[in-house]
Amino acid sequence: DALPNKTALAKGDALYVELTGSERARLGEVLAHFRAALESQDAQLIDPLRERLIALINTLGQLHRSS
Repeated sequence: DALPNKTALAKGDALYVELTGSERARLGEVLAHFRAALESQDAQLIDPLRERLIALINTLGQLHRSS
């Protein structure tokens, strides 16, 4: 199902715009890996990377909002 992947990408891209420095670089790296996994169309790569991306979005989002 493509919706969870599109949602994760949209949230990641939105947060990426707001971040700076090492947090932005870290998110950018995970976004790039996730996009590569999506291009491979391999669910065994996509699913864990999506979960990793969502966890990072949640963590960085909380840090960003509290600063």
